[in-house]
Amino acid sequence: MYTMTVDYWSFGTLVFECITGFRPFLPTWQPVQWHAQLKQKAEDDIVVSEDLSGTVLFSKHLPKPNNLNKLLAEKLERWLQMMLRWSAQDRGKDPEYGPNGCFKALDNILGLKLVQVLNMVSDEIFTYPVQDGEAVSVLQERIEIDTNIPPANQELLLEAGLALEPKSEATQCAVDYSTIDGRRTDLPLVFLFDRSCSSYEPKFTPRILPDNIRFIQMDPKRVLLYSPLRRTWGQAWHTIRTLKEDWQRLQQGQRAALMSLLRHNSNLYKQKNEMASMHHCLRAKLDFFNTSLHIDMDKYQEQRTTGIASEKMLSVWREMEQTANSCYQVSAVTDLDEEMMDLR
Repeated sequence: MYTMTVDYWSFGTLVFECITGFRPFLPTWQPVQWHAQLKQKAEDDIVVSEDLSGTVLFSKHLPKPNNLNKLLAEKLERWLQMMLRWSAQDRGKDPEYGPNGCFKALDNILGLKLVQVLNMVSDEIFTYPVQDGEAVSVLQERIEIDTNIPPANQELLLEAGLALEPKSEATQCAVDYSTIDGRRTDLPLVFLFDRSCSSYEPKFTPRILPDNIRFIQMDPKRVLLYSPLRRTWGQAWHTIRTLKEDWQRLQQGQRAALMSLLRHNSNLYKQKNEMASMHHCLRAKLDFFNTSLHIDMDKYQEQRTTGIASEKMLSVWREMEQTANSCYQVSAVTDLDEEMMDLR
């Protein structure tokens, strides 16, 4: 009876090849030797490969390099372990959705909305699944766990330099993989800056080189056969490309920081002009008040001997004059204006 389990194997093999660029189980071996080796794999092994020294390796994890982030790689590894089981009876059975639940499980993976955060201090990318209605403040708490940067010190910027507000929705900067056709490489990033750092010292961890690259570094004169040579060249190209992308992402983050600073500078200049206008207005009102008060005091002195005399009222006027004179803090306003100009 047809049970579709052989198609699950083919589908899993296809997905694996789309991720890595090669088939998972000794693709260049002859059928008899291939079958003998593959029978030795554990149920959760998703790749059986031969390294450059001729050793056959079994692994439950996707080989690197690949273009998946850590979160997607872990979820697809579990899915491939389900699809590439040697036992036909267990193949394609999802622990949550039961028999033939592999398609529902894959839909859930592809339906994830992920926010990718680039830590500009360490050049690490962290990936977080978010739900509709989830606030940025919740995302910041998860970022703190990975980076040890408190939410109060986190500056989250989009590529245009706009800052994410804690009360806004996190999905505004999420990647919806259901709408991506595979050709787009400039996926949106959120750039994380540490407000407590006034200068950024290099804290980058060098990328781990692929196995084939490390092997030829140790033995550069070794002649490789076509298939391993092709894979080694592919890994070398991927390594160079990822280094270039790392540099481009850091440049994007720097550009986002500059855009944010320009926006803050524009707001500061606007507030400076408002402060100067308000200062001139208050100064005019204060001058008018002092002039009016002096006129009242002069008129009072003129009629004091023949008219009304009140030392208490005169004392109150003098106190008002002293209070008004204390408001002439021109130096403080000038100092503040100079500080603003220095910031610009």
